[in-house]
Amino acid sequence: MAYKVLAVDDEPSNLHVIRSILNDEYTLLFAKEGERALLMAREQQPDIILLDVIMPGMNGYELCQALKQDPDTRDIPVVFVSSLDENQSEIDGLRCGAVEFLHKPVSPELVRSRIQNILERNRYSDTMRNIQLLVDHIGRENGCSQSDHEQSIRLAELTQLLAAEYGLPSERVEDIRLAIPLACLNSLREISGVGDAPDTDSTVTLSEGFLKRTCELLRYRDEKWDPGRHDMIPDEVWLYQLATALDSGIWNQPDSLSNNIEQSFDRVASSRKLVLPDKVLSLFDDSRSKIINYFQMLNQHH
Repeated sequence: MAYKVLAVDDEPSNLHVIRSILNDEYTLLFAKEGERALLMAREQQPDIILLDVIMPGMNGYELCQALKQDPDTRDIPVVFVSSLDENQSEIDGLRCGAVEFLHKPVSPELVRSRIQNILERNRYSDTMRNIQLLVDHIGRENGCSQSDHEQSIRLAELTQLLAAEYGLPSERVEDIRLAIPLACLNSLREISGVGDAPDTDSTVTLSEGFLKRTCELLRYRDEKWDPGRHDMIPDEVWLYQLATALDSGIWNQPDSLSNNIEQSFDRVASSRKLVLPDKVLSLFDDSRSKIINYFQMLNQHH
């Protein structure tokens, strides 16, 4: 099914230009006034809205704000297409919730490329949200206790933070956040046979993604750091081990809910029990404030 694009402009000639550019690839909807566009957005749920600024009645900025305040339409990306060329006009458009500001007369290739990129990003975000809901549902259905579920979320968030600080690409940072709650399920752990020596010949082959990260965690998360085998085991495993040590040493200690989070962090950092790659251990110094801030935030909401 083709994506739906709602174009809003009080000038029929401008709507005709949009039609000529997008008609072959998208299902097009048109509105000539803000009030009508708001109603159509609620009823038709377009995938993206192209919006003029200067219109009679409700102008583009007001319409964009109304869309972003409505739970039924706030996630629809808005792109302003306007003849206004002042920097302030573009700033105002982005401040009220638009994701892009295009200037008339528009370049057909630029319009197509920007719309395609925005829709792909939005589709990816929707997919990630749905996967997270699925992961949470699987955890509940597999009898995961509330404390185990909370711990898996902490480990996922903390490993995500560490992965970003470590410099992993954004897609791998997102994948590890989704993988950890699945890898923490006891049923998956039993199925995977973790505890046996990893057999590289039988390693599950998957394309890049959170399912591959899940398999890697299930297979390698109890591995000990061995410089001779460092090419076999992905960085995410060592980051997960660091997150586990931090969670155990800070959150699960009696003083974790007092004002001693910094002291707990320093105890973990000075522990001789952690055997991890030097670059991973350097996060104790490089990311100290962010890690402590994360646990302080948890403490405030506990």
